[in-house]
Amino acid sequence: MNDETNIILSRLKRSGIAFIAVLITGTFGYKYIAEGSSWFDGLYMTFLTVTTIGFSEVVNLEGNTFGRIFTIFIAISGIGILTYSFTNLAALIIETNLSEGFKRKKKLARIQKMKDHYIICGLSKVGIHIAQELEKTKRPFVIADKDEVIIEEIKHKFQYGEKIVGDCTDEDFLKKIGVNNAKGFFVTTRNDHENIIVCLTVRQLHPGIRIISHCNDPESTKKLELVGANKVISPSYIGGLRMASEMVRPTVTTFLDEMLRDTKLNLRIEEMTVSNKFHDKTIGDLPLKSFDQTLLLAIKEKGNWQYNPAKNYVLSKDSALILMTTPEELHKIEDMFKS
Repeated sequence: MNDETNIILSRLKRSGIAFIAVLITGTFGYKYIAEGSSWFDGLYMTFLTVTTIGFSEVVNLEGNTFGRIFTIFIAISGIGILTYSFTNLAALIIETNLSEGFKRKKKLARIQKMKDHYIICGLSKVGIHIAQELEKTKRPFVIADKDEVIIEEIKHKFQYGEKIVGDCTDEDFLKKIGVNNAKGFFVTTRNDHENIIVCLTVRQLHPGIRIISHCNDPESTKKLELVGANKVISPSYIGGLRMASEMVRPTVTTFLDEMLRDTKLNLRIEEMTVSNKFHDKTIGDLPLKSFDQTLLLAIKEKGNWQYNPAKNYVLSKDSALILMTTPEELHKIEDMFKS
């Protein structure tokens, strides 16, 4: 909350206390001014007076000059306090709406300045894991979901991620969150039909973007591929492979798990396209030895793999390096390739 909102809330709190004080004063006053009145009569008479309902005098003030003067005092003070409270309540509603609108506008302005970021559409459990991985590897990303409650729950999470409420089937919204400048798009809504619509819409807006879609029902895989998904992931299929690996190669899966969980090194298997600067150069010409936490595992070239390549292996424009490295060293290597 901003300072203006806090000031309005403070005024509402004070006016609320003052209104309660008027009700208590009126209740006690009428109880003792009007003979035979009950505590409830006093409270009811005070409420009718300050709210200007004024059905009739619940307590008998006929001929009671002091009682009627007291009623005037209660009416003026109570009505004044109520008017002050309603004025501040209206100001709070307006301020909140303006504040939320301003925050959203400011957030969209930040997002539209982003380039080569990733977009996660639909924060399902799968989407949460994707966001956590992008966060650990220090990659900029945007999380979009139609559910305000979900976005509210994660508003203080993910330093590298912007969070915003919106419908990814809406072309205008996709443009606002920078789909044309994004490097990749994750489709992870809870509904395969919605995933299909999102994939189709994103592909029409950005033909070259890489789209990875979550698939609840394996039968939807072909449909998602037809409408533009580069890769469709089925959690049940991946889960089955993982269970089999745990059974037949437990040491390998333990190694991979430990590598991902190690918060000190934060190692990852990454890929990098060879820049023009190193075309027709050998592996030995790459200054990778200066990076202690980086290991070259393989090279992919025109669909073929070269594992543990020799130092005299000649790189080409089609070469993609597969590295085991940390996010910090990866960024340094990327900068070195660009320079």
